[in-house]
Amino acid sequence: MNLKTYNIELVTDAQTKERWSNILRTAREAFNFCAELAEKEHVVLSLKPFHDACYARMREGFPMMPAQAVIKIYKDVLAALRSIKANKHKEHKPIERRSLSMHLDKHLYSNLSKKGICLSIGDGSRRVACEFTIFPKVEELFDTCTFKDPTIFERDGRLFLSIPFEVPSLPCKDDTAIGVDLGMKRLFVTSEGNAFKDKEYLARRRRLRYLKRCLQSKGTHSAKRHLKKVSRKERNVSRDMVERSTNVLLRSTRLRFSSLRT
Repeated sequence: MNLKTYNIELVTDAQTKERWSNILRTAREAFNFCAELAEKEHVVLSLKPFHDACYARMREGFPMMPAQAVIKIYKDVLAALRSIKANKHKEHKPIERRSLSMHLDKHLYSNLSKKGICLSIGDGSRRVACEFTIFPKVEELFDTCTFKDPTIFERDGRLFLSIPFEVPSLPCKDDTAIGVDLGMKRLFVTSEGNAFKDKEYLARRRRLRYLKRCLQSKGTHSAKRHLKKVSRKERNVSRDMVERSTNVLLRSTRLRFSSLRT
């Protein structure tokens, strides 16, 4: 299954639009408040400690936010911090949300279809029905595919809904093609699971880039002259790696095609 996301403009009255604009601004403030709180108090990156540390303070500081929206926000902060930790970023800027957006779940919306959606505005009143400015492709996806929880966001003073659809993968008609996925640690991985790694190249590139950063910080005439040599060397090392990895890929492809012919 492939996941494709489409943005659809919401058609709302002025009161609902103003209400949701205020909610999205408050959600941005709550996200940044939670991120700053988690960084300052070194909260353990687990759901229960995060809930205990953030939920009550966020509810107190942002009373207009629905309870489920507060839960979604601190879960987003938790996911962002976990991602930073998984990528082993020892020094990073404090995470900050600048856009006006918020993830929704079943407690914040209902009756999502090609005709529209019902949104909760968190003040205890009934949910408000909103229509879409829909186009044929999205209408077809609503009829043929399943969708996941959407995201509501504001852009240029207009409200949009970002809806991810699960689109079935098309069957492969020709078995003579090989897919190649490029990466950093594993330089490429084929659709058959064959991977190409070159730890020596990665180590040399790290050393050269560290040397380039040191020379750039110097800023002297001799450092700039040396920097040109190091940059040329890095290009040559990368070109050599590309040629070697291409030869490995071609050899594996020839072996596969020869086995298919036999």
